[in-house]
Amino acid sequence: MKRQAEQRARQWFIKTLVVAVGTSLLLSACGGGGKSGSADSSAPTKIQMQTLNYATEFIDNTNPIWKEFEKRTNTQLDITWLSPTTSEEKINVMLASGDLPEVTFVESLLNPQLQKMIGQGVFWDLTPFIKDYPNLSQPALAEMWTDSKVDGKNYSIPRYYPSYGGGAFPILRKDWMDKLGLQTPTTMDQFFDVLKAFKEKDPNGNGQADEIPYAANSDTMGFVYGVFNGVQGAWKLKDDKLVPTITEDASRDALLWIKKAYDAGLFPKDFAIL
Repeated sequence: MKRQAEQRARQWFIKTLVVAVGTSLLLSACGGGGKSGSADSSAPTKIQMQTLNYATEFIDNTNPIWKEFEKRTNTQLDITWLSPTTSEEKINVMLASGDLPEVTFVESLLNPQLQKMIGQGVFWDLTPFIKDYPNLSQPALAEMWTDSKVDGKNYSIPRYYPSYGGGAFPILRKDWMDKLGLQTPTTMDQFFDVLKAFKEKDPNGNGQADEIPYAANSDTMGFVYGVFNGVQGAWKLKDDKLVPTITEDASRDALLWIKKAYDAGLFPKDFAIL
């Protein structure tokens, strides 16, 4: 059983490194779309938008990441961040007022005011343009585009949940890996070895063993159980029946891996209460 669990872990490790994003949508309003940018095609395209942000502190256009994103996309972004606790109320007020940015986040296409505005032609029909973007038109997303149509047209860009993977997943410092000559891990054993190297080989170069290899907390360790069980979530199909993964031998192996990593000092000592 342990060997089977290890095989599943090897096969599924990479699949858990999938970025999962929300099920909500971005809509493009007709009002300002044609006025963005300038006659000079080399000038940055100006985009006014509002979208959800789960951070406790919001960044602005002075942030290095923001600047780099604008540089790589040749855009000038005017972003209004929405807090999850107040987003629905603010979106409803915005829709009722008709004062819309060019791109806006909405929680659901079933919003009655939104449905009315779509019928009035307030939002762009994006259907003809999807095929021009390889990342958006890949076959795996075909059902997503079909399910999000309104009267046969796509007015929104859904944020996609894959059928497997997603949730919390490990993110590794590539600059540290490059400095130590490490390869991207494809098994949990290799993942352990990378974290151990982070702890012992001073990748930040300050001469002190002060690196935190993995900033774990109780919410970010679920992927380990998913890797060992070969599924994402609390249930798996076994002998044509759904069984809870927590009772599987593979979950015991996952717990032992977590203990091994904890004992090796690869997580903060108080990670379980963070």
